[in-house]
Amino acid sequence: MAIYYNGLYDPDKGYSELRREPGKHYLGTYIITSKDNGHTWSEPNDIDPAGMPFREMEGPTDAPIELPDGSIVMGVIGYRLQGDEKNNASVMLRSMDKGKTWMYLSTIASDPGGKLGGIGEPGLVRTKTGRLVAGLRTPESDNSIYVTHSDDDGRTWAPIQKTAMRGHPVDLIQLSDGRLMASYGVRPPLHNKPGGIRACFSSDNGETWDLQTEVQIRNDFINWDGGYPESLQLPDGRVFTVYYFNLFGKYFLGGTYWRP
Repeated sequence: MAIYYNGLYDPDKGYSELRREPGKHYLGTYIITSKDNGHTWSEPNDIDPAGMPFREMEGPTDAPIELPDGSIVMGVIGYRLQGDEKNNASVMLRSMDKGKTWMYLSTIASDPGGKLGGIGEPGLVRTKTGRLVAGLRTPESDNSIYVTHSDDDGRTWAPIQKTAMRGHPVDLIQLSDGRLMASYGVRPPLHNKPGGIRACFSSDNGETWDLQTEVQIRNDFINWDGGYPESLQLPDGRVFTVYYFNLFGKYFLGGTYWRP
């Protein structure tokens, strides 16, 4: 299990970059492992970004993926890529030893000069054809979801493409009928109304996404503070989608069973 932390939040004042002190890392990722189906877990194993082409990392917002050769790949946010203070990018890390150590593999998508406001929180799926598809969050004016893909296990990536989906971040899975499904949080007024959780589908391995088939899994969120869904298809064909939401100042994890 990969977990990310962000030390820039204050219990009383919320998120602020002003909390930074020189020489300290406030963002990062660590790995914990279990040998007994999740009953007990190891101590955290922090990923060291030394030698990687970014200053700090944050993520993942989606689960790592084990490839056929036994290696594991994981998409995270890489801050200040190649020394560009405004280039917050989506990057891919790889582990060859079951998550003990990690190395930089590739840049999924970058944002030189911060023109899009950063490209982060990649959601990943490996399709039945072996293609890796990534859905990306941007704070661009309309908060569109971008997609890209790799046909060589994440070493190189196609140019990003803007979709009609609006929300963040995106979780990707492949359904038993072959379609790819993206689920994402909708936060008014950044995205659409009403607020909640939505899903959209692709029938061509992630090349195009049909907004006409968009499903409103939840449409009753009363504020912008919710989202980050994860979806799983069950053996009976139903999908179970989990997410968080803020109801009257209290935070909840929720789940919805539904049929795509």
